[in-house]
Amino acid sequence: MKLALKMLLKLLVLKQGCKDMLYKIVQNKELIQKQERLQKNKIQIITLFKIHVIMNKQKEIQVYMKKKQKMASKMIQMIQEMKIQHQNQLKKTVSQTGKTVQFKVSKIQLKKMN
Repeated sequence: MKLALKMLLKLLVLKQGCKDMLYKIVQNKELIQKQERLQKNKIQIITLFKIHVIMNKQKEIQVYMKKKQKMASKMIQMIQEMKIQHQNQLKKTVSQTGKTVQFKVSKIQLKKMN
């Protein structure tokens, strides 16, 4: 009977040890799953942050491009105005030169007539 009680006691101790080990295995499995979820969340957060940074850079580039486009259109307008001014000045010069030439021609003709 003592032997049976000893054996029963050993079986109870083994059973409790198995329960403890099983409990630890389950806890470890849950811990591993939790760590995997945290890792996935971390990756998602990093990805979202990268997307946010890229979007901000894209907005900065768009603002920069708009400024440059405005500057380019102002420069084109200034160049066109300068071209018109230059053309007007050339017309004046040509017309003045033409008058001078005509005036000299008419003086020469008058001298020949005399």
